[in-house]
Amino acid sequence: KTMGINQKRSGVSWLRCLAFVVLLSLPSMAFSADASVVLSGELQPDASRVGEHVVLHLNAQIPADYHLYSMTAIEDGPMQLKVAVTSKALEQTGHWFAPTPHVALDKNFGKQVEYYEGEVTHTCAFKVTAPLEGSKVDVVLRGQICTEARCIPIKETIQLPLTIEPGAPRAAHTPAPKLAGEAFPPDRAAPAGATEADDSGT
Repeated sequence: KTMGINQKRSGVSWLRCLAFVVLLSLPSMAFSADASVVLSGELQPDASRVGEHVVLHLNAQIPADYHLYSMTAIEDGPMQLKVAVTSKALEQTGHWFAPTPHVALDKNFGKQVEYYEGEVTHTCAFKVTAPLEGSKVDVVLRGQICTEARCIPIKETIQLPLTIEPGAPRAAHTPAPKLAGEAFPPDRAAPAGATEADDSGT
């Protein structure tokens, strides 16, 4: 009887430990599940011809309490936001454009950084240079999201539909379109301002 009681107690203790571990892991699991960027987008127009331009609209929904860094390269700073469009049918013909980012001293890196919260849409113009193999274009976004205490590298991939019709390019779609927002060329200057070292007096 004593052995049976001890076995039951051992079983109950094991179950309690297991339940405790599960409960401890739930907030972490939920936190991790929330900490990802939801990517969506479209190519406009979604039916085009060789020689015409299309505009890629790429929307990133940023998880609560996190911020997403911009396309501006900052030495020894956060990971720069980058977008790759892997299609031989499209050729980028201008810079990426986006709303004006927030600028602030980031204590994770001790530097002034550019970032977005909530959501942000980037746009870029592409010229259709060849027939498309298949009916979709692969788009890959890489970057980094952070809170004041945690940083996560991100890589999100989506496929966007695009139809390339036969025929001569249409005049209305031939010129490269003008896009709204701020341009993000590769040599865009990093934000100026005090660093954490300056604030600490070192």
